[in-house]
Amino acid sequence: MGRTDTSLVDALERDEAPAWLWDVGRQRMAWANTAAVAYWKESSPFDLIDRLFSPAEIAGIEFGQTFKALESDQEERISVILFPTAAGTPADAVCRRHKLPDGRTGLLVQLIETADDDADRVLPRIRAALENLPGLVSVFGADGKVLLESDLSQDAFGDYGSLPDRIGNEAARDFFADLFDRGIAHITCDVATAVGPRRHRISGKRMTDPVTGFAAAITLFVDVTDRLALEDRTQPSAPADPTDDQSSRPDGVFDMLAPIPVGIVLLDDKGDIVFANRAAGTLAASAPDALNGQNFGDLARPPSPYPPGLDAPTPSTEDRGRQLIKGDDLIVQRPNGDEQRVRVTLAPLPDSEHLPAFIAVLEDVSAHHTTLGVLMKELEAAKQESAQKSQFLANVGHELRTPLNAIIGFSEVMRDQRLGPIENSKYRQYAKDIHHSGHLLLSLINDLLDLSKVQAGKLKLDFADINLRTIVEQCVRLVQPQAQKKEIRMRLDVPPVLPLVKADARSLEQVVLNLLTNAIKFTQPSGEVAISIATGKDGKLDLRVKDTGIGMSPDELERALKPFEQIDSTVARGEKGTGLGLPLAKALAEANRAQFTINSVPDEGTSVGLRFPATEALG
Repeated sequence: MGRTDTSLVDALERDEAPAWLWDVGRQRMAWANTAAVAYWKESSPFDLIDRLFSPAEIAGIEFGQTFKALESDQEERISVILFPTAAGTPADAVCRRHKLPDGRTGLLVQLIETADDDADRVLPRIRAALENLPGLVSVFGADGKVLLESDLSQDAFGDYGSLPDRIGNEAARDFFADLFDRGIAHITCDVATAVGPRRHRISGKRMTDPVTGFAAAITLFVDVTDRLALEDRTQPSAPADPTDDQSSRPDGVFDMLAPIPVGIVLLDDKGDIVFANRAAGTLAASAPDALNGQNFGDLARPPSPYPPGLDAPTPSTEDRGRQLIKGDDLIVQRPNGDEQRVRVTLAPLPDSEHLPAFIAVLEDVSAHHTTLGVLMKELEAAKQESAQKSQFLANVGHELRTPLNAIIGFSEVMRDQRLGPIENSKYRQYAKDIHHSGHLLLSLINDLLDLSKVQAGKLKLDFADINLRTIVEQCVRLVQPQAQKKEIRMRLDVPPVLPLVKADARSLEQVVLNLLTNAIKFTQPSGEVAISIATGKDGKLDLRVKDTGIGMSPDELERALKPFEQIDSTVARGEKGTGLGLPLAKALAEANRAQFTINSVPDEGTSVGLRFPATEALG
């Protein structure tokens, strides 16, 4: 049985994490929250519920097995590969049984962590641009945490590192909901800064990498505290005796608003302009009096996000009046054909026979829009560079393999003296060295190509039910001669019967070989390398490779997990390598839906763990 109350689903409705109710029998969704709709790239919950999933797309095997293993009040954390895009995205989720609308029991899935390694490949190119940009610019991840921000933004907001910290959870949820719905969002609210709360107008643009699926929100903060205070001082107020207060009459109001350096336009109930001050005339490149009588909808129109020939709908004046504080970016068409981007905040004025219906405040945001354009170009350049790098590695790899295979083949013929004896012993040794070096170079090329494919999400894996014991024993046999040569003891602790795991056998064997080779390489003679497999209470399998080698400090471990980085120690310097072993092992392990962990202590050793979700017991 599953949970029968709806409180949990109600609580998840506006949660920032994607959540949905999975109908195991029908292989479809029965309910999804707003974040899940955005995650699956659908336009509404109805479209997501109607979406057809195949087991390969939605990791149906994991959901089905998890559903069978769970009891009524249990919850289970699983690691899955989901396919909101063709590339696939690794994610962690908490699952529990829950009643479906028709009374049957389904699986409630809530994502708690999604892979963000793509950020490391997309963000560096815009980092330099952010540091030199004027204004308060921050780049937030889908969880609201800061990924990058300009120096000015860091100084202004100090320790308030996430959007919820700065503006509160409710305002941040509304902002991101609007951002995922339209791709752009604006909000004016109080923001926590290093000098205390300040009123800011916040503009966000959603950026999504179509290759990796990585999404970020590039956000501008504009401090409007002082400007709003000025607006409050200039707003007309109802006098005690209207017949005696000349400022409440149109001429008095116009005289007060005319010199204000902020663009101000007064509108009647039909949206026609009855007054524009000098600053508004400057924005429209017209004399203020020339704007009188124009309809505001004709003067300022929304930027069209639609294809050429399809006009964007223009909200009515009444609709804009309901938005009040929320500003919209509009385009003002100047007489010479130029366009001026302004942000308009529209509010109704108090009912009075002496006052128009609405007041509109216009702010020049051309510089802000230019800043967003620079960031968009940098992001696009980063995506193109990543694609070009992957394509370059693939092309170079294929071009090198053909002559390299010839070198390896001919050197093998000479090494084995198949066409006749080689009398000079140095020549025989040279043939062996050429053959060995050729294999090392071929291995490097293969590692580069595999790492590039994993990073681009294009590595083809053939998932099947695999017995980990078979993989481990085969890898141990391959590295045993290397361990014996260094007088390193190999210890194997694997139960005779294990649950199966669903993985790609070839890439999984490469992961285990890389981990064992690394462990032997950085363990001194008389040391020990142990490999073990254990089944947890939750049915998942833990594979662990532990050595008594040189170990690494936290800084060294961080470098070792980056491609082409190697730790700088006496033992490490004596070992040849490319710096691809650990990064490739981690990437391939996660591509096989395994959770990768590593712990290391200098002079004590290193322990690497892989945690696999089990499928079924092996009889």
